Amino acid sequence: MKQFVFLFTLAILLLAGCKKDEIIDPADSLVDVINKYRLENNLSEIPVSPSLTIVAETHARDLAVNYVFSEKCNLHSWSDKENWTPFCYTSDHANAQLMWDKPRELASYKGNGYEISVFRSDTMTVDVALELWKNSEAHLDLILNKGIWKDVEWKAIGGAINGKYAVVWFGEETDPVK
Repeated sequence: MKQFVFLFTLAILLLAGCKKDEIIDPADSLVDVINKYRLENNLSEIPVSPSLTIVAETHARDLAVNYVFSEKCNLHSWSDKENWTPFCYTSDHANAQLMWDKPRELASYKGNGYEISVFRSDTMTVDVALELWKNSEAHLDLILNKGIWKDVEWKAIGGAINGKYAVVWFGEETDPVK
């Protein structure tokens, strides 16, 4: 009984010290850590895009609810469970255009969208997502405008975490939605 009273009192004290406005929105904080990392590497911040955030939230939710691990279809795949164009994204990038089209299909974004995604067997956090992407040359190149992305100017970004998945969408066009 003493343990229960102690734990109950501790919980009340912890909750009393929390303010509603101190809660971090995982979508915002994911973009924030990427922009901070870009600044640390002498690159400019990318403006947050409401449209690409919608696409990121939608895809993160689809992955968390519907994705089945497969040797063929990777994390850029979209299920057939909702009202969007489903597809299996393969390592040969045969369906790349279907991914690039998602922002136009799901939101008001006019340009192509480019996604990075990651899975963790435990609950995903913004710091873990960034660390995993930093350890993947292809993902890091996109974040830091290196390799095939060196001449690209990112003008929009949106990100989301859902359960064990994190996704970020990048775009070369300014988002018409503010």
